[in-house]
Amino acid sequence: MPTRAVLTRLIFLGCLAASAGSVAPGEALEPKVTPLGAKVANGSSLRDVRGNRRPLHDFKGNKALVLLFVGAECPVSNLYLPEVIALEKKYRAKSVQFLAVYPNHMDDLDCIAGHAYDRDTPFPVLQDVGQKLANMLGV
Repeated sequence: MPTRAVLTRLIFLGCLAASAGSVAPGEALEPKVTPLGAKVANGSSLRDVRGNRRPLHDFKGNKALVLLFVGAECPVSNLYLPEVIALEKKYRAKSVQFLAVYPNHMDDLDCIAGHAYDRDTPFPVLQDVGQKLANMLGV
């Protein structure tokens, strides 16, 4: 299977896993999906493990930006993270930037930092405060 297809499936699974359980019962889903390849608004919902704001535009000097929506307690994202780390090492020299995005409310900065450390995540990990980026992308 081509690497691109594997990567696409992994990202889809991450998006699916991160969004599971994020909507309260009775809450309506409003599909506000940003199309693939479209520019994303320069929001301020992303925070690094030190609490500093990190907009997506901070990473614009790369050929591609891969967003992985993960959860510290998500068994699916924990299962595919080692494969994604291997892909990141393969594409790092080709100027492809990977970002792990934690949209779940229960994942605070300490939890995110510990999760990334335990799994030796070599790329930036970011908290999506208020799930703004996830909602904007339709995750």
